[in-house]
Amino acid sequence: MASRDRFMSPREFGALIADLRLTSTIFQDGLLEFFERQRIVVPVVRVRWPDSMILDSRDVVADPAPTQAERDATQALSDALRLWRRFDADPELTHPFDIGAQAPGATLITTDVASQDFVDWADFRTNIRGAGQDPLYVSDGVDTYYHDWQVLLVADALKMGVHLIFDTRQPELLELAMSGRLTDIPADVTYGTVSFEGPRGLAKGLEWARWFDAAAKVEAVRSRKLSALARGHNGRGFPLEGAELADFNAVQKRSAERALAEIAATRDHARSFLIYLCERWDEWSRRGWSEVAGEYKRQIGLALRMAMHAFDTDFEALAIEVGRATGHFANTLDVRATRSAARC
Repeated sequence: MASRDRFMSPREFGALIADLRLTSTIFQDGLLEFFERQRIVVPVVRVRWPDSMILDSRDVVADPAPTQAERDATQALSDALRLWRRFDADPELTHPFDIGAQAPGATLITTDVASQDFVDWADFRTNIRGAGQDPLYVSDGVDTYYHDWQVLLVADALKMGVHLIFDTRQPELLELAMSGRLTDIPADVTYGTVSFEGPRGLAKGLEWARWFDAAAKVEAVRSRKLSALARGHNGRGFPLEGAELADFNAVQKRSAERALAEIAATRDHARSFLIYLCERWDEWSRRGWSEVAGEYKRQIGLALRMAMHAFDTDFEALAIEVGRATGHFANTLDVRATRSAARC
């Protein structure tokens, strides 16, 4: 199973794509690079470490040598990330990538990747060999990150375009397809269908991007707080009750209120977001894509939990507000037993 950290590397994100059976393998750098080039699904954060510091870390003499500003920025960001990832870090500590211009090492961080000129991923590599030597490239000079909910954008993106049917048993047609010369295939031997589901789903998903991320922030705090409580019991199972339960809920409430305040969210917005998630869960369920539907169901649980804590409400009230969003004969939130997921 793929990692569920809020910020995922391309390899981790590729594993999640494969987990949802959208691709057959986890190795999807080529697909992700294409999506970024076309501005279809774009990374949420990119960190560009100074080339001089990459060389310096490998005891290679950099020319020019690292500046003091490069050293300071690299150290500041490295320390901030290390602090956030510590097992005993404050669960409510703000992630360095969420701080903005005041972040440690902010000059190394790009959080609006889509506004930047596209760079081939191969150009992010750093040559650690000197002049006159055969080049040796390493790829750790750039760190690229995605959010896990963006896998739902990938699901829609993979539905875009034209489904072109032709007889690939014919070697000459297969050769044209494999060489990318689809336009050379005679029209009378093909049948094509255009998908409108993909672009529609992608557009709607991007509209709700800030809400997806708000729920992810709350979930990150919740998970870190639960781990902190478990450490107090030496990792053994324990009942969450009394003062610990009150503390756990208070932390979730604060994080939910912060996350929604950042996007100026209202309860009506929360209801609309839940309806959107329910509609998409139902849509993918009817298509027979249980893995993608399951991911939407998970997102419904996260959104419910965030709304319940932020607005001091309960599952029953939200289920009534959302109503029969998918046309079932009961309130949609009751249909697939999302109640237990939201209450945890």
